[in-house]
Amino acid sequence: MASLRQDSRGNYVSRKKLPNDIRDEYGRLFGQRHEAKFFRPASTDKREAQRQFSAWSAEVDGNIIAIRAARDGTGLSLTPAQHASWRASGTIGSRQNTHTSALRKLIAGAM
Repeated sequence: MASLRQDSRGNYVSRKKLPNDIRDEYGRLFGQRHEAKFFRPASTDKREAQRQFSAWSAEVDGNIIAIRAARDGTGLSLTPAQHASWRASGTIGSRQNTHTSALRKLIAGAM
């Protein structure tokens, strides 16, 4: 489990090791093959950094689950918030929109 910490310069950082079975696909979709990295500058409020870290961690976990579901041909269970953002993917941030688009293509290819 990844945890949020501050480096020697006060920046907020974390790393989450990716499971071996999804590394290639995760790397193809998101560019990181061995570990997912989180970074926020020291100027970020501590509570805001923690909130963003929690969202990042949930996103990485969700991506791992989606890759495995697509590979295994199983369905995905979405929370109401995930469902809403999925349907309104044009209204989310561009980075998130890129991830959502990549996951849609991955899931569509598995069906």
